Amino acid sequence: MPDFHNPTGVTMSLARRRKLLALAAQFDFLVLEDSPYRDIRYTGEPIPTLASLDTEGRVIYLGSFSKILAPGLRLGWLAASEPLIDRLGLLKLAADTQCSTLNMSAVSTFLDTFDLETHIGNIRRTYLRKKNLMLGAMREHFPANVRFTDPDGGLFTWVTFPQGFDTADFMRDHAVPQGRVAYVPGGTFFPGAQEKNHARFSYSTPSDEAIGQGIATLGRLLKAHA
Repeated sequence: MPDFHNPTGVTMSLARRRKLLALAAQFDFLVLEDSPYRDIRYTGEPIPTLASLDTEGRVIYLGSFSKILAPGLRLGWLAASEPLIDRLGLLKLAADTQCSTLNMSAVSTFLDTFDLETHIGNIRRTYLRKKNLMLGAMREHFPANVRFTDPDGGLFTWVTFPQGFDTADFMRDHAVPQGRVAYVPGGTFFPGAQEKNHARFSYSTPSDEAIGQGIATLGRLLKAHA
């Protein structure tokens, strides 16, 4: 997930993208480029996709309408070389035959009726405002030893607490019962040994008011119990 990674919000540099493709060629493996957040860039210049840098047909590129139209659609697309498309089509047929006909029809009608780029421009401005609101509230209310990413796009910031702090325990014992605030504890994002002092915060769904109140409440609880 090279663009605005879930859960960290970070973006892979051009040098690392080129190195990944070089490794794919050296060791003969495919690259699945999952980039549902790529269009939600607020600042900076887009970095070329792995697919656009691929000269050997090794990259399968994934996109999603769930991030730029509506989460409930669960409808996406892929781009790949023709041999891969043929095999992936068979796998899709074996897995669930096809995506929802109703959802596909709704998206097709939207694309025929409205300007998708205008819509994406609107959500970029909305999410940027909400991101700045959340990060500004964190700077104001969180203890100084709490760090977080400031992504150039996407829907998440990755929050890191001091070593020894358990975000799952804190949410269970304090954030939810005392503050009615929830986030995603970060331990389960690690494929090996869990690092429990991280959490994923999303600014996409909550209202401006909820973001401000929620972060202020968490800050108060952190200072009281962390």
